[in-house]
Amino acid sequence: MEEQTVSHNITMILPAYNEEISIRSVVLLARQYADSIIVVDDDILDKKTEIALSAGVGDCEFSK
Repeated sequence: MEEQTVSHNITMILPAYNEEISIRSVVLLARQYADSIIVVDDDILDKKTEIALSAGVGDCEFSK
């Protein structure tokens, strides 16, 4: 009997509100488990979007 491999595409959604301090480490950790990451940016007062993008997280989507 031939063994079959199943491929999964995992998307992780991370809500973020006032997460400027921890967003970088959270997104980098999440990349170990997910194929794509969506960060829902609920607050434009901090710099979480810029921090995550500067960390090389190119496959994240930031939305308001």
